[in-house]
Amino acid sequence: MGKADAHKLVISGPDRNRSRVAVIIHGKTSRLRGLCHRLREQFEPDFQLQFYLTAHPGHGEELAHQAVLSGQFQLIAIGGDGTVSDVVNGMIRASEALDEDRCCQLRLGIIAKGSGNDFIRNMNRPNTLQALYEDVRHDNHQVVDIGQLQFVRADEISASRYFLNIADVGLGGVVAHRISRLPRWIPSLIKYQFSILRTLLQYKHQAVTIEGKEMVRTGKILALILANGKYFGKGLGIAPFANVQDGKISAVWIGNVSIMEYLRYLPKIRKCQPIHHPELHYFHCETLHITHLDQPLPIDLDGEFIGYTPATIDVFPHHIRVFGTLTDPRRQK
Repeated sequence: MGKADAHKLVISGPDRNRSRVAVIIHGKTSRLRGLCHRLREQFEPDFQLQFYLTAHPGHGEELAHQAVLSGQFQLIAIGGDGTVSDVVNGMIRASEALDEDRCCQLRLGIIAKGSGNDFIRNMNRPNTLQALYEDVRHDNHQVVDIGQLQFVRADEISASRYFLNIADVGLGGVVAHRISRLPRWIPSLIKYQFSILRTLLQYKHQAVTIEGKEMVRTGKILALILANGKYFGKGLGIAPFANVQDGKISAVWIGNVSIMEYLRYLPKIRKCQPIHHPELHYFHCETLHITHLDQPLPIDLDGEFIGYTPATIDVFPHHIRVFGTLTDPRRQK
């Protein structure tokens, strides 16, 4: 979907097919049978549920694409941020084949069941089936921005992907890359903690240049955060000025900051408070190009390793409808 089509998910239109709901569940979700039973108890007979289980990374995108093209315009993603990201990408890809009336009916619901669950922290509702059911029944939703990242895959092929929450170039990308290479049988929490510790001990700052419409910056970074939502890394409030409805990406340049300084500021980051440091800069952008000056830097997008720099980010304002209420409505206007 090009920028010229960025408005089409928010145009008002007739309310058809609201009774059909596609439920896309990460295939390794625990107690799956009981979860599906509770979903049916909560939503039926008001809604007709169709369950889809992911079988491999990226499968959620295929399933969401299939569901939308089959006429299911309300989708519930159950899993972590990676599952949510897959569903978002599938919905947007499928929307290219829909007319504007049908595009405006697309809705995303989220039940967080992953290890990070960071985008849902921007929403103000309990992470329960009952709360989600009430939002779906009353069509209580928010229209939020999404980002699009163009990057280079591990096989050196150029690609692009939409994201709902955060892209992280540098430190977070290394962590995500290491997690992706560990055996799948290792529990996610152990993989996450091991990868962070190893990265913090070994990571070297990398030189990059970033170019926006009215700015150019060159230097060594620990990380460059490109945030739509405020949180990443299992509840770290890395982007206190992010706003999912302002039509901009909130960027956080973490420059020549030592690992010990990074750890010292973690309490403030956990509280989503701004940090005052000469090597840390907050700014907003609508588009940004990132070029590595040494070796390509890995990129973490919504908790998943996707590829490397060079990369370009764009924002699509008011692009997708998400069930729920924002955490602080006054700051999201």
